[in-house]
Amino acid sequence: MRHCLMYQGGFERNFSNLKPGSNSFTGTDGSEHQLQEAPANVDGARFSYMEKAGKKFAVVRVQFGKDDVVLANERATQVRGGLARLGELDRHTLEAFYVRGQSLSEMSESFAAPIGTIKRRLHVARKRLARQLETASAV
Repeated sequence: MRHCLMYQGGFERNFSNLKPGSNSFTGTDGSEHQLQEAPANVDGARFSYMEKAGKKFAVVRVQFGKDDVVLANERATQVRGGLARLGELDRHTLEAFYVRGQSLSEMSESFAAPIGTIKRRLHVARKRLARQLETASAV
């Protein structure tokens, strides 16, 4: 069985848009480029990689036959990076709710704030995290 590695563009610019079945990527020039087909003699797995800043490379997609899987660990890495760039209150608020699974009333008690304030903080922190992830993918 023959396998291959295939380039899928720069990570920061393209990973957030990568989905199974994707057939193009955005180049550093801002234009869309078609992904190359695997060589005809490849009958095994096709591993797709993207280049990260600093000439680091990450496998982001595996295709085999009709299976096409985008590796979720890379997205988790992006989210962790986005959380790390948030302010302390935003990060603690999101971690309490999504990581530790605290209820709004538990968060209200631990943060010594009314539930309405906790809801607002969650809303604002989610928006800030989304901006962080957009900024990371637009670089």
